[in-house]
Amino acid sequence: MLLKVFSYPTQSNTFQNEFLFQTDRIISYTYTKKFVGTGNFTLVLPVTKQNIEKIIEDNILYIDSDWLLVSNIKRSGERITVTGTDLNGFLDMRITTVGVKSIRGIYDDYDPMQGTTDSCVVHYLLRNATETEDNERRMPRLVVGQRVQGKENDSYLARLQPLSEVVSDLCRNAMVGYEIVGDFESNNFIFNMLRGIDRSIEQSVHEPVIFSRKRGNLFSEEYERGNENLVNAIYATGTDVTRVVYRDYDVPSGIKRKEIAIDVSVDTVADIEDYALNQTSGNISNNSYEVDVRAIDDFGTKYNLGDYITVKDSVTGQTWTAKIEEATKTVSAADKKLSLVIGETRTKLLNKIQNQAKTSSKSESTRAACASYNTASTLVGAKGGYVQIRAGANNKPCELLAMNSDDINTSDSNVLKLGKDGLSISENGYLGLYKKLIDINGKISASAVNGVLRSKNGRIVIDLDNETITVDGCEIKAMTYTTSTGETIKYWGWE
Repeated sequence: MLLKVFSYPTQSNTFQNEFLFQTDRIISYTYTKKFVGTGNFTLVLPVTKQNIEKIIEDNILYIDSDWLLVSNIKRSGERITVTGTDLNGFLDMRITTVGVKSIRGIYDDYDPMQGTTDSCVVHYLLRNATETEDNERRMPRLVVGQRVQGKENDSYLARLQPLSEVVSDLCRNAMVGYEIVGDFESNNFIFNMLRGIDRSIEQSVHEPVIFSRKRGNLFSEEYERGNENLVNAIYATGTDVTRVVYRDYDVPSGIKRKEIAIDVSVDTVADIEDYALNQTSGNISNNSYEVDVRAIDDFGTKYNLGDYITVKDSVTGQTWTAKIEEATKTVSAADKKLSLVIGETRTKLLNKIQNQAKTSSKSESTRAACASYNTASTLVGAKGGYVQIRAGANNKPCELLAMNSDDINTSDSNVLKLGKDGLSISENGYLGLYKKLIDINGKISASAVNGVLRSKNGRIVIDLDNETITVDGCEIKAMTYTTSTGETIKYWGWE
């Protein structure tokens, strides 16, 4: 491996002018790269006069095709340990400011944006990093390169947030990634949006990537799940109205309900849900595999960050398909190792603190609380109706609702709900409580049946309300019961 070291960049300079030195005397190198977010590295070098004098904070490093930004240098008598981030860390250095009137017509530090995901991302990049009104805020030689549309209709409301958080939220919601890399030819740092490829066992377009012990491409795997930072009930206040926004279509209750309050400061009620979900996008449950893989040179050629691949669990024998979220490579004189995180990664502390800081204290503006549900991709009844199809996770239809009101927020209406668990009914609006009528397997709930059941000839009557069975007439076999020992007992009618 060859390490090239550059001084910190300036707007009018070039990589050639900024070059300091290069060396192949490397003790070890570890780098974690993320599909969405800022990666980090640790580089260990032997002490030389050259290293001591020239490696300082904000240097740019180029090693093993990776572009890195130095944050800290620690030296002992024999070693220098250099740590920092990849160039995505450029976005950690800026916040989102306004400078013009926002949606309420005043300077309130909010910067709203709507459009495709890439147009939202580029909007915040231009205003806060690449083409800022204040030249002192401009990130030297940073330009926008490859764009990926993401969601067709996206939105965000930034308020003095780290630019890295805003871009990560938008990209994560749209399931696209990004990276900042150096380009020697143009002397620029290029921001590229990335789209993963489905290479899982479920598709047939691309050669599938499957990790398993039997295939010989897997050293070990470690499964993890939990909800340490999960937020699923968001009390979002905007336009003097508070709405309860749920992350999924199942309304959480009991200890499964994780609440947070935020102020989204939008000017229409219709925008509250979109902005609330955007602002809390980092707070999701963790469900991931960390795998140590063989044939590490396949990374970057046969598969990459953001691709969907399949892991076969050596304990359960089951297959699990998810996106490659992180890749950590470790290189030393004695070893070369690649570890992948597949699935959903844990929320970073920065996102958690940011969301807590947005908690609204405007209790006096909370005048109404009602359920919010996703109509962005509702197939029928997006604007109301007695029959509505409701969208849930991944904007896929999840429930069919039949109501005696054309407004889902009517609290005293009767609602029939057909979903993945079966058919249920509520007599007090969409929020329930619901009574199960028929489960998804076709079994009728006993609590759903009431009244009187009568045989065709009227001689056998079962009164469910009074819990009685009446047999009118004789010589009629009314009931047969088989005991645990196999004995059959027959109950007969009489006059």
